[in-house]
Amino acid sequence: MDSWRGSERLERDLPVTGWSWSEKVGAMPSGRLTVDFPAGMYPTGMNDPLRPAGQLLSAEIIQDGRAYPLTPFRITEASEGVNVVADSVDLDIAEDPWPFPSSPATGATLLREAGRLAAPLVVSLAVPDVALPQGLSWSGKRDEALMDLAASRGLRWQLESDGSLTAVPLGNPLDPERTYEHGVVMDAPQKASRSRVSKATAVLPAQGDEPAQVVVRRLLDDGYQPDVYGTVGKVEQLQQGATQTDLQAAAEAMLAESGGTRDVRIHPDPTLRAGMTIRVKVPRLAGTEIILGRVVSHTLTSAGEHSVTLTEAR
Repeated sequence: MDSWRGSERLERDLPVTGWSWSEKVGAMPSGRLTVDFPAGMYPTGMNDPLRPAGQLLSAEIIQDGRAYPLTPFRITEASEGVNVVADSVDLDIAEDPWPFPSSPATGATLLREAGRLAAPLVVSLAVPDVALPQGLSWSGKRDEALMDLAASRGLRWQLESDGSLTAVPLGNPLDPERTYEHGVVMDAPQKASRSRVSKATAVLPAQGDEPAQVVVRRLLDDGYQPDVYGTVGKVEQLQQGATQTDLQAAAEAMLAESGGTRDVRIHPDPTLRAGMTIRVKVPRLAGTEIILGRVVSHTLTSAGEHSVTLTEAR
């Protein structure tokens, strides 16, 4: 772990005594690093390496002789002890809203508009660039605008180790990006709950948008009939310019991830990212249980604990 202030490296190979790295989806900042340092390192000057005065931490996780770089983190808090909290650099977008609404320029594309909203972070696309429809508008909250912009096109933002943002496909939890099997899966307690289990979804266009109409999808299967189970619904509104195809795809995606949440523990995987879709195979007495879902949050600690929360697919 190194400390930087602007382009100046303040200290190399900081003496870390313990740490915890976590990520989550649906918000900026998306990641947090909590680090313990030896006593006596509490910052007193503006250029001290652990001072929350613009200092950045660049960090790598070393596992099995290989280095896995994390995203940059801006120090937000330092307390006696010495404990430091640092948030991923998309914090700079969340903490700096514009004081006025805005709209894309005429002829704007996804890449150009995302770059405008995310400045000073650099933006790239893992999908082809497309022209944006007319009539889009955003509030001054740039982080929310970026989330809406990505979600309405089946994308999610991933912060890279160089501090840039990449738009990547959201992915289908029924066709997961990676699989964790016995030997890698440490624990996956079974859980049955009515909480968060959505059986009906409705997606509607932004107010005043035409001609797209509300799209409703319902799941009526084994024991979840509304007259017995009740109707558990979820309603979302897409940004202006959403087509009927956009609304239908969003409704289907919401319904696919309608199984509530599951918590699992895996062998430490520094390459796992929030938002990924994964498959977890768990041996049971009655056979192998298959858990499919999207990683909504995960936490990896210096003690080797890697806990993952999934939105389970059905």
